[in-house]
Formats: sequence, C-alpha cells, structure tokens
Amino acid sequence: MNRRNTNNNNGTIVIQAMCAIVFAVFSIAWLYWFQADVLAVTQHVFSNGMTSYKDGIGAIVITIVLMLLQMLVFFFVRLRKRSHALTYLPSMLLLAILGDFQESAAGFNHKWFWLLPLILALWGVALWFAKQMFPYGSANERYGLFSRFMWCNMLIMVLMMIGVGVTTNTNAVFHYRAHVDRCIVKGNLDEALRTGKQSLETDASLTMLRAYALSLREEMGERLFEYPIAGTSQALLPLWGESRTYFLRRSTIYRHMGAVPVGISNLYRYCDLLERDSLAKPCVAHYRLCGLLIDKKLDEFAEHVARYYPELTSLPKHYREALTLYVHRRSNPIVEFHDPVMEEDWKNFQELDEAYPDPMARKGIRQERYATSYWYYYLYNK
Repeated sequence: MNRRNTNNNNGTIVIQAMCAIVFAVFSIAWLYWFQADVLAVTQHVFSNGMTSYKDGIGAIVITIVLMLLQMLVFFFVRLRKRSHALTYLPSMLLLAILGDFQESAAGFNHKWFWLLPLILALWGVALWFAKQMFPYGSANERYGLFSRFMWCNMLIMVLMMIGVGVTTNTNAVFHYRAHVDRCIVKGNLDEALRTGKQSLETDASLTMLRAYALSLREEMGERLFEYPIAGTSQALLPLWGESRTYFLRRSTIYRHMGAVPVGISNLYRYCDLLERDSLAKPCVAHYRLCGLLIDKKLDEFAEHVARYYPELTSLPKHYREALTLYVHRRSNPIVEFHDPVMEEDWKNFQELDEAYPDPMARKGIRQERYATSYWYYYLYNK
C-alpha cells in the first residue's frame, strides 16, 4: 500500500511539473514572440510614455507572476490528478487580458466586464465538479508521463491556450503597426519594412509609417507601391486628428521634412509652404510626388516630376512606371518619356487584356505578376 501511495505521489508531481513546464513555455513564447508589441503599447499608454517595455525581461517577469498566482490558487483548491490544470485558468485569463489592448477604447477591451465574471463562474462550477469526482479515482490508476490523467491535464491546458488566442487582441494590422512603430524608433528600418509586407491588410497609419521608413532610406519613389496603400495622399502625414503612432513622435516626421506645420491639413499645401520658405528637405519632393500618385493625379505628377527631375533621368521605379502610364494615356502629354525596359513591361501588362478576357481572371494574373507596380495600384486600388 505504501509503495502504491508513493508511486501515486510521484506521478502527481510529474503531472504538476508538466503543467508548469507547458504553461511557462507557452507564456514566455506568447509574450515574447506574439504580444511584445501590444504590451509595449499598453505600458506606453498607461504610463504616459514615462516607462518602456523590455520584451525578454517582461515576458519572464509576467510569467513568474502568473505562476505564483497559480501556486496561490493551488494552495486553496488543492486540485491534483486529472483536473490539476484547472488551477492555471486565472493565470491564463490574465495572460489574455494583458494582450487585449484596444485602440478604440484606449485601454483593455470592454468585453471583459461581462466575459471575466462569466468565465470565473464557469470555472467555479468546474472546480466544484472536479472536487466531487476526486474520491472516485481507481486505486490502480497510473499517474505517469503517459497516463490518462496526464493527457486529461494536457487537453485542459491546450483548450485554455486556445482560449487565450481567441479572446486576446489578434488584429494583424495593429500588430504590424505597433511593431513597425517600435522598429523605426529603434532605427531597425529593415525589420520595419519587412513587417507585414506579404499581407494585403493595412490602414492609413501603417501606410504613413512605411512611407516615413522608406523616406529615411531614400527609397520612397522606388518601393512605396510594393506595399498595400490605404487612404489618400493625406495619409502620408499625421495632418489631422489624434496621433496615429505611439512611439514615433509626429514632430519627428515633420522635422524630417523641414518644419512642424501649424493649422495645415493638406499635404500639397504643406509642401508648397516648405518650398516657398526654403525649408524643404529633399524628401519633400518624394512626399509630393508619391502623394500625387496615390491620388492618381497623373497630369500634376508629370508637371512636378519634370520640375524635380528636369532631365527625367535616374528616376525611381514608380516614377518611371507612372510616366509610362501617363504618356500612353494622354494624346498630348506635357512631358515626353521613353524607357525601353518600361515600354516592354507595359506592353506585356497590356497584352493580358486579350489573354484574359474575364476581368477577375485578368486581375488575378496581374496581381500575381505586377502587384508591386504602380500600374496595378492605379487600375485596381479603389
């Protein structure tokens, strides 16, 4: 009898240890690789920018605190055997809430006002039921690493981890924007421009951040339309409303262009004033030209590109694409532009009209081949 009790105790310890390991690994991985930027935004907002979040240290500290909470819960409920994993539910709940920052509410999601009490009430019922079933375990039940009790606990842990993923903030655009914002401030422009590049999801704020990062790299006219664009030319700068960044200051973007505007809510007016007062930095030309391309104002673009590039040489890719499109769509263009490589690409682009009569099929093949071109943006971005 004593030997069997010893084996059972050892098996129970194995179950508790495995639950602790699974939770710790999940928590650190979740906080470090998926929610670090959300937590950084959360801390920045609630501390009014006075403190900053450290990804690695934060993940470890939060995990330790959550495991201490589990130990406290276990001290009171004493759940072992097949239902020990239930003692991790409060810790899992806090893990979900910490990563559920909502921009619209400038805080945590209001759903937790009703969801948290509901989950805790259901948890209480589950605890009561598990305590009632506790005396009915078989005396010969195995408690080892591959026992039925172990797999019951692992199933509970997996279900709770899925619950964390379902209930927390998983908005892709918010995650992209928070990460790009932080990367720009840290000077990691490569990572900023790599983030979310293969995704079609974006918003005006993310477009603004990418434009600024490209401008710092002097690649705005070369690569801007390789990313999905949201909004009009006004989205390139934070010219109205609340700041759409958390870590990058609006004034930093304006100083990059030349001066902080006062009472100006139009990109082109802002560029005009900078150039009139001789405050404009070289990037102003690209902001104006890319803004005109976003607004699809090809005539004004042709006029200004000829002013910035009198010889129409050494033009970035998107400007060459736009001028090729312009001269083929105007019977009397104000500038003459001919680039043999672009002409050949344009010819191939146009031949798809005959090769794919169905508009949807044609759009699909053009997206596959020309999604990073200005031509695709001009034709298909609404």
